[in-house]
Amino acid sequence: VKHQRRKKEHPDSDNEDADAVSIESKASECLPEDIEELILDAAIHVKQAREQRAYIQAKRQEAIDTKDLVNGLRVLVLIADFAQNMMLPNFAAEQPGDTYYYSPLNVYPFGIVDASTGKLTAHCYLEGEGKKGGNNVCSMLFAELRRMGIIDKNNKPVGGMYKELNFCF
Repeated sequence: VKHQRRKKEHPDSDNEDADAVSIESKASECLPEDIEELILDAAIHVKQAREQRAYIQAKRQEAIDTKDLVNGLRVLVLIADFAQNMMLPNFAAEQPGDTYYYSPLNVYPFGIVDASTGKLTAHCYLEGEGKKGGNNVCSMLFAELRRMGIIDKNNKPVGGMYKELNFCF
């Protein structure tokens, strides 16, 4: 089966409707050493991904096994990620007409799952309230830890239950 890439204009070509370039023809232009290096790099990446997956699965199982222990002895695994942006119609004060509204606002949904229980907590905020940067992610993670009673309002471990908190991103 021959795989095709999207049509791409060749820099030396005046023809914008150039034929699609096949992967096989591009691969034939590479030197054997380059292909071997790419394959070795891919193998390293696959090995690292498998090790990371095994580590996360072990930590998830540890969180499930220790979920009934007191917080200081418990392993907590939170899985967090942004979902696809949502759009919210922008009904500003002065609209140009009844059937037209301004550009929609982006809504950023962020989910946090406790791996030991499978419980999802969703945080959503509008684009005017912040972006999708590291500060926002940390703020939502710390809000979740406060909600769970693990840290206090000053971001310190509650009641000395935890000597330290370790995070793995």
